[in-house]
This record gives sequence, structure tokens and C-alpha cells, in this order.
Amino acid sequence: MALPTLEILLTMEDAVRPSAEKLTEVYDKGYCTWLNLFLHATQEPRLPQAGFQIQSSILHQPYFPRHLDLKHNYGNLSVTGTSIWEVSQEPCKIPALEKQIPPLEKQLDIPILIPGPTHLTLSSCSDPRYHNWFKGEESHLSVLILAWSYILSARWADLMPWSPVLEYTDSQAQWKDDQPADRDSVMVEIGNVDNSEARWWAAILAPGEGWQAYISSGKDKFRSPWSITFDSSSRFTLSHYKCCPALLSRAVPFETAICLLSDYCELHDVVDQSHAALSAVLFLPYLHGMGKDVFLPRPRFFCGTQLKSVSQPGVQPNRVCLQINHGLDRLQEP
Repeated sequence: MALPTLEILLTMEDAVRPSAEKLTEVYDKGYCTWLNLFLHATQEPRLPQAGFQIQSSILHQPYFPRHLDLKHNYGNLSVTGTSIWEVSQEPCKIPALEKQIPPLEKQLDIPILIPGPTHLTLSSCSDPRYHNWFKGEESHLSVLILAWSYILSARWADLMPWSPVLEYTDSQAQWKDDQPADRDSVMVEIGNVDNSEARWWAAILAPGEGWQAYISSGKDKFRSPWSITFDSSSRFTLSHYKCCPALLSRAVPFETAICLLSDYCELHDVVDQSHAALSAVLFLPYLHGMGKDVFLPRPRFFCGTQLKSVSQPGVQPNRVCLQINHGLDRLQEP
């Protein structure tokens, strides 16, 4: 049986085999689209507003259900999931493919832990390349990345069976009244917060591990995929006087933490940076496997910056908090 020639193939047009004219049309359209995006990004380097509407992008993302069945094999914890691929229900115009194609199913083992925390450190210099991506002049990305690591870990602790632990450690960020403060210390303005909220920030910005989220099984300690340790010559100092840690040792749940972060974003007007930080934190489980330190951008704060007021910190979740909260579980698969 003779094979069809190239000329015949190019004249056979359908959804799978477009004509030469259609190929040229699609190529031209794609080229113009990417060229316009490039020119727009050159003239306006800020991230587009559409990138901050995360609900539509994660609507069909799978998420961990309640009552997971964990598998413990060779010092590792995982869950089993199924990936299903199937064709659309639209009628097929190709005779050879008119018959129903069965869906393709594949079982996957999904790890839900890391053996130890991912090492984060501050870069020695401030990289100006990304400053124009956001509307503000300050850079809060490192603070927001540290906060999001806790939030995802706290939600992980809510979803996992086997009684996960979420707790503060003894390590804390420096307080305003600590003497003497490090020469390279970075002062973080956390606003008018109560002692419990300040204690959370002290754990978030602590050197080393300020908090831990894990599952214990015998001698094994299985860490949340977003567990981190912060090692840097520069330390964070809170704009809050020291409170009594003995009375505030219980780690706040993720619902409270996400609202505290939302209050911080409102205070500094850095909602866009928070979304970028969340995107970065989602990659931490993958970066952990490289065995290298992850360098965070050095904070860029200005003295005397006018801050926005937050009427009731940590009490009423604002629009940003609600938008992220509703979709957070869909981002939990590491």
C-alpha cells in the first residue's frame, strides 16, 4: 500500500492535520501575539493585573481530600492518586478515530513530606531587576515568602492524618527592645498588633527554625514540604516590644496566619508581591531536592514610608484573604 505524499497530507485539513494555509495563519497569529506581549512588557514591566486573579487559574487543580490513606515505605510517606486523561466529547471528523477512545489512567505515588527543612538565606545584595514588576518601591518578598511557608505548612497540618504537630520553637526574631541589635539587622514594621500576633511574626522571621510542622512516627519526623530554616548573617528585628513567650507558645492556625499576612499586605500595600511570593513558595519542595541554599531577595524598606491603617488586624479577613483562602487547598500538592 502506497503511503500518502506530502502534497496530499498538506491538502487534508481537519483538527489534527491543518492545511498549509492554516499553519501559516496560526504561525503569524502566534508571532504577533508574542511580539505584542514582549513590547508591552518592555514598556510596562509591572506584572499584569490578571496574574493576581488566582481563582480561575486553580479552579481545576486537584487537591488533597480529607481522611487521606498514607503509605509508609522505607522512611517515606506518600499517598496514591490517579491521573486520568481523556479526549473531549466533541465529534471527531477523522474516520480512523471515530470510535470512542477510552480514558488513560495512571496511578501515581505523591510524596507529602521532605526529610528536613529547606535552607533559605538572604542575598548579599539587592537585585534591582524585579523592582519594576510591582507598583511599590519597597521589596517585602523575603518577608512574604517566609510567611507563606508557614501558612502552607499550617494547612498541610490540618489536612494530614496521623495527628500532625504545628508548633513554635525557642528561636525568635529580634525584638525592638533587644540590645544590642545586630548591625545588619533589618527592621520589619508589623503594625499595631497584639502580643499573640507579634509572637507569630517572631517565629516567622526567626533565625534557624522559628516553627515546625511535622508528623511523628516512631523515631521518624516527617516534615511539611514547605518546612524551612532561615540562615543568614542579616537578621530581622520586629517593630514591637518583647512580649512574654511563655504565655504565647501555641502556634496560630492557618486561618489566623493567612489573615495576619493579609493585614501586613494591606499595611504596606504589597498584595501584588504577596502573590509573587506565594508562587515562589510553591516551588520550595522541588528546590529542596537540589540540596542547595535558596537565596531570597534582600528586603528594601524606606524609613518614613506612609503606612496604611488596618482597622481590626487579624479579625475580619479582607478580600485578598478570602480569595486565597478559598483556593489554598488546591495548591497543596507538592
